[in-house]
Amino acid sequence: MKILQKDHTLFLGNPFFQNPKQANADKLAQRKQLHRKEAMHVVTSTFQAEKRRDEEGEGKLNEHIRMLQKENESYNAFINDAKDQMDQLAEEYGVDKDSQEQKDLEILKKLQDKLPLTEDEAKRMPELGEMTEYQKQALELHKQAGSYKKKMEDNQSQIKGDTQAIRSMKIEKLKSKAMVEAQQAKEDIMDAASKEAVAMMIQDAKETLDEKAEEIKEEAEKREEKKEEQEERIEAAKETKTEAEAAAENVREKTAEMTKQTLDGEDISREIDEEVKKLMEEENLLLEDLKGISLDAKA
Repeated sequence: MKILQKDHTLFLGNPFFQNPKQANADKLAQRKQLHRKEAMHVVTSTFQAEKRRDEEGEGKLNEHIRMLQKENESYNAFINDAKDQMDQLAEEYGVDKDSQEQKDLEILKKLQDKLPLTEDEAKRMPELGEMTEYQKQALELHKQAGSYKKKMEDNQSQIKGDTQAIRSMKIEKLKSKAMVEAQQAKEDIMDAASKEAVAMMIQDAKETLDEKAEEIKEEAEKREEKKEEQEERIEAAKETKTEAEAAAENVREKTAEMTKQTLDGEDISREIDEEVKKLMEEENLLLEDLKGISLDAKA
């Protein structure tokens, strides 16, 4: 039969045999893929916007850091210049670095900077007299250098804060990127799981259709077998009919022959009866004749 020659995959393309669960799964997978793309587009767009903001913020911070560093270079130059001037003053005034005047200047510098004194320096405090001209000018240069030093410390603190802010931005950016990648990985896993589930549903549907196709094939084979058996019975009936007709014809012929024989026998019987009757009649005539002759003889 033709159905036995066709591949069962023909049923898969026939809407009549399509599994509704498979169709729903396909639609669900398509919608999920669309939503996934839209969600990833939003996440990616947000990440790109944040990245641009971070880059802009990081750029501004780097620019600020460079400006502060340049200021510190200038301040450091001023401090070095103040030290050079103090050295020149000491040379001009002939003050040795180990002299009591220089040691007293160091105590005055600590007091100006509000730094703690050693025990010996504290004992020397009551003995300090009027400041010398060298000490006054040197102390003024030290004050100027201290102001530049304070500005350098403030700038350095700002540089440290900006550097920390940049580092935090980079960490957050890495976290955001990691989150996006994790989300992407999660979506890929879910997508793979969905595809696997759909594939399993398709496989189940295919197996179901294979079973249906096999059932149809077996049913067709059974119908074919029944048809062959019916044809064989018809052929056998035809042969039986032929034999029966031949036997009936033979019976008819024999019956006809017997009938003919019977009819012929009846004719023979009638002929015999007629012959017997004739003989009896002839015998009666003969008897009559004999009687007549006997009477004649007596007379």
